[in-house]
Amino acid sequence: MGKWENIAAKAFRQIREESKGDSLGEYKLKDVSGDEILRFIAGLLWKYSVASKENGRIDLGPYQNLMEGLAFSLQQIPSSIDALVCRLRRHEGDDDVFAYRAPKPDRQEGVNGYRVLVGGMFIFVKTDKQTPKGGALERSAIRGKSDLPYVLLRAQDFEEYRLSAELAHEGRLSDFLDKQDGQ
Repeated sequence: MGKWENIAAKAFRQIREESKGDSLGEYKLKDVSGDEILRFIAGLLWKYSVASKENGRIDLGPYQNLMEGLAFSLQQIPSSIDALVCRLRRHEGDDDVFAYRAPKPDRQEGVNGYRVLVGGMFIFVKTDKQTPKGGALERSAIRGKSDLPYVLLRAQDFEEYRLSAELAHEGRLSDFLDKQDGQ
């Protein structure tokens, strides 16, 4: 699983760097396999499925064993598993990671899945046999792609950005961090 994590870390860093001055829209990261990123995502979801409740456990149901197999072996990735990778940029020139978010169940374009924010990327992971009904997931899904598709979007349009911004401005986050520094 560490192999997939290293590949994802390098790819996400490269996307953040390359997209600093780009216009919002759809892009591809050359020579980065969508399937390798899917295996990273499968590992991430699997880790949360075996975590304690206090550490954000999610219920993958029938997908738990599949995610484990995708993360730990070269098992073929079925059509029920796919993802959309989005770089959420706060402003032109932004190459930072502003927040992380544990996987959370979600439904987009008529399919079930999970949303997660990691490495500066918002990722919607499809865990559904249904086919997406139009939109970015249908156009920019990553399964089977030799060049990684990603979408550059405004962070302000996503709850992941708004929640972290609200926490920072309400003082709760800074109070928490101040307490950590004092220990």
